[in-house]
Amino acid sequence: MRILIGTTEICGWISLLADSLKEKGHKVITISDKNSFFQDRKYDISKSNIVYDFIAFRIKNNIFRKAGLFFYIKLHILYKNLFHKDLDLKLTPFIKRYFYKHTDLFIHIWSGLEQDDSDLPEFKKNGAKIMSFFVGSDVRHYPTFAKEFNIELPPNPDYTEQKLMPLIHKIRMHEKYSDLIFSAPDQSSLFLRPYYRLQVPLDLKKYKYNNTGNKIPLIIHIPSNPLLKGSVIIFSAIETLAAEGVDFKFLTFTNIPNTEVLKHLSEADILIDELYAHGPGVLGMEAMASGCVVATKYWEQSPACFRPPVLSVNPENIKEKLREILTDDDLRNKLIVEGRKYVEKFNQVNTVADSFLKKMNSTFEMPD
Repeated sequence: MRILIGTTEICGWISLLADSLKEKGHKVITISDKNSFFQDRKYDISKSNIVYDFIAFRIKNNIFRKAGLFFYIKLHILYKNLFHKDLDLKLTPFIKRYFYKHTDLFIHIWSGLEQDDSDLPEFKKNGAKIMSFFVGSDVRHYPTFAKEFNIELPPNPDYTEQKLMPLIHKIRMHEKYSDLIFSAPDQSSLFLRPYYRLQVPLDLKKYKYNNTGNKIPLIIHIPSNPLLKGSVIIFSAIETLAAEGVDFKFLTFTNIPNTEVLKHLSEADILIDELYAHGPGVLGMEAMASGCVVATKYWEQSPACFRPPVLSVNPENIKEKLREILTDDDLRNKLIVEGRKYVEKFNQVNTVADSFLKKMNSTFEMPD
């Protein structure tokens, strides 16, 4: 099967899924620009340099490839000098048309070939199947999410005054054209159509599982967005517990590469993740793979297919829940062991890929 995956790298998923699907014998093309947190990941075509990379990808012979790229660069300069226009804008529609006609399955992650998702009907028109992987703020409307789950978000106009119609348009396009949609409850408040519960794919060989057995537990907090993760509340709880004499160490990091994240996770005992959106997300799953207890907001009404062993916390109980996990060695060890078993069962990338391919190839049934 000819599979196209793109076009915005989130948490390394594009390259991770591509490797797994290639192992299964599929022909896979990846499209994405580099993600600053995953600099080691490689893609066949960068979205911002699509014409040059497409030529390089299509010409297999090294000598012909160099000649083709040399000719393209010269033609690009000539075209700009003669017409004062960018040749890439002229050629890009032809490249997109190639993908529409030569793809059996398009896996959409965050964004597609067109900003307004008008690529979806083009794929469909040419017989391709479409899977939509929604991962958070690509479809979450924060005011609706907060109302549905009775959550008081921190005051910030980026979230409390978020525009509704662009998200409605995106979601309805995918609900109309996608064969399968994968999402999670707290980002799906605007959905009309059923979806499958998204499972986070992990390459477990990347994670060094280390149940440290530290007598003085190490807590870490690695917020991608401190405001939305509830970092101010978390820091206050940490300071109070330290003042009360609870014994622990605490480290926090922001904007570090994934390789450093994994190193810190394997050295820690507890990850405090987030207090507003429901987890565990990718970071939480990585923490469980690495030997950490994950303290995160969790939706207790989650479906049976998503019951990870986490320490369920919120802005009101964070201090007492942390006190409990810091002072109960048996509970901490139990959650660490169960966390690793959970990701081994549900989140290995080959397991996730097998699951969605099976769903695609079977008669569509109501998601669990």
